[in-house]
Order: sequence, then C-alpha cells, then structure tokens
Amino acid sequence: MQSPCINQNLELMPKDDGRIFIFNKSTKKTYSLGRNEYKVLSILDGNKTMEEIHKKCNNYSLYDIEKLINEFSKIGLLKTEDTNQSPTDIIEKKVVDIKDYQKKRFSIMDKKIFKIFSLKKGILHPDNSLDKDKMIFRILYFSIIYLSLPIFLIGLLTSIGTSSLSNSLTAPSWYIFIPAFLISIFFHEFAHIIVAKNNGAHIAEVGIRLILIVPCIYSSIVGISYIESKIKRILISAAGILLNLQVAGFGFILTAFTEGNANNFFLWLSMFNLMLVMFNLIFLLKFDGYYILTELLNDKKLKENSLSFISYIVFGKLFRKASITNMRIKLSLKKKIIYVLYGTLNIAFVGCIFVTFITNIIRFLSSKI
Repeated sequence: MQSPCINQNLELMPKDDGRIFIFNKSTKKTYSLGRNEYKVLSILDGNKTMEEIHKKCNNYSLYDIEKLINEFSKIGLLKTEDTNQSPTDIIEKKVVDIKDYQKKRFSIMDKKIFKIFSLKKGILHPDNSLDKDKMIFRILYFSIIYLSLPIFLIGLLTSIGTSSLSNSLTAPSWYIFIPAFLISIFFHEFAHIIVAKNNGAHIAEVGIRLILIVPCIYSSIVGISYIESKIKRILISAAGILLNLQVAGFGFILTAFTEGNANNFFLWLSMFNLMLVMFNLIFLLKFDGYYILTELLNDKKLKENSLSFISYIVFGKLFRKASITNMRIKLSLKKKIIYVLYGTLNIAFVGCIFVTFITNIIRFLSSKI
C-alpha cells in the first residue's frame, strides 16, 4: 500500500482528552484512536508515499507507520480499491472463488436473507450539532431524569380517578395506531440521545431500521464505556424507559380532557409507551433492561459468560476449553450463582418463545386445512 487513502465514509467525534472516536457509516462500527494515531490517519489522502507520511509523523518509525496503516486497513478505516492487481492475481482469485462457492453460497444467502429482515439506514449524524450546554438540552435532561416518574404517577391517578382508562379503550384505527406507535419509539430514542450527550457520550448516528417488518428508529451511541460514573451509564440505558413513562403519564392526563378519536389516540399513545417500557425491561434480551443489569452486576458480557458457564456445567469435558476452565476457577460463589440463574432463565425464555412460535404456526396451518 504505497499511497493509502482514508475512507471518506467515517464520522469523527473528538473527546476533550484528545481521544478520537471514529464511526464507520458502512459497517456501523466505532473505534477509538489516540491523538498520534489519528494524526497519521488524517494525512492519508491517497497522494502521499510512506516516506512523506513518515516525515509528517516523525514520532513514529517508518516500520511503525506501515504497521499502523495495515491495522487501519484491517478495520476498514482506509479505502479498499484493488486496482493494482496483476492478471495472475485476478485469475488465482477467481479459481479460489470457484472452489469456495459451494461452501459459501448457503452462508451468503443466509446473510442476505437476514439483512433483508434487519435493514438499517443511517439518516443523521448529529453529534457535532448537538450542544449539551444549551439551556434547552439542560431542561430536557432535567425533565427526563427527575420528572418522568412523578408525571407518570399523576397521569395514572388522573386516569383512574376519571375512569377513562377502563371505559375508553377501543381497538385503534390505522391512523391512530401508526402515529402513536412511531411517536412512542421516537421519544424512546430521543431520551437516549439527550441523556447520553449530556453525560459525555457521542451520538454517532440516528436512523431507521427494519426489525422483521416493523420500522423502528435507532441511535448509535458511542463512548459509554469511557464514562467513569456507573450511575451516568445506568441513566443512559434507562433514559428511554423514563421518557416513555413520562409520555404515558401525559397521555393519561389528556384522556381525562378529550373525547372521541383524540381520547382514543392519547390512550393508545399511553399504552404503546407502557408496552415499550415492559418490553425494554425484559433483561433476558439485549435491550435496556439487560444493559442496566450488566452495569449493576459489573459484567458487560453477562449473557455470553452465563451461557458459557452453563455449557461447561452441562457438557463437561466437551466444553473444557482453557478460557472457560480459567473462568470457572476464578469465579466467586456469588458469580457462579448469578451465571446459573441468568443462564437457566435465558435458555428457558428462548425455549418458551420457540415453542410458542411453532405452536402458533401449527394452529394457523390446522385452521387452513
């Protein structure tokens, strides 16, 4: 690689300590670089030779620069254009591709099918435009953290007191269902963005993703692990749940003063927000509740470690890998109990979902026969 060039599909997010977060818009992965590493990356314009790069970054040896650039290339920070391949290289590559075709075609098809049902499209990269020092951000942060629970309780009591909760709930029309659903998801992600930015994290990307056939808004937040305060990290994970409770509270309050379609809309808005709260509190899936639990237990890989430990207990020597064996030896009794409980619950939960899914398919097919 004589004249390496930086990938133009990167989003840069500098931190106060000189560290740079780099978000790849294509792969959706984030990397952290130090000031000197970023200096090397920033001058890779595709026109400079290794010697010219070395002159501008003389705190590294030429060997270190070449090694660093190779690492940049491996993780996708550089353009990858194989325009200098010889005819022999191209022929050899085609031969290898033909030999590997039968092995890879099914896995490629699986990946394509999976991507169809989990599409993700970034729309905004708002990190540099979000100023946490603005008064509006401080007001929103205060509202999410300190007012969500009181507003929810007031709204719930108001709704119960006026009997609007039990008397007004009817099946929603599409013009009520769709806006209420999308607004609920928007507020959930919006809360994560506000609280994360105010606590020192970065918002790499905001976009739309398709989970199966359901459109959802998502936000890519980076730098949470660099935040020293555990409370702040928990607040970032819990922000969406808190604002959903606040919106549900406002919805309940408004149902007491509205009628007809407006009443039905606000009631279903409250219902959807409460559904999101309950869904995200399922700590057996990797949603907000799971990440809150990992912070409380000081275990970032709670699910993976629990399943590995369960596998070791159940299958014994078949899974007697050095990493698992060492993990088992170092674990305290408390940690072992946590892994057994969480791993068992996780397996049972996934099993119940699978059985329910198969049962519903069989019932559906039986009704059609």
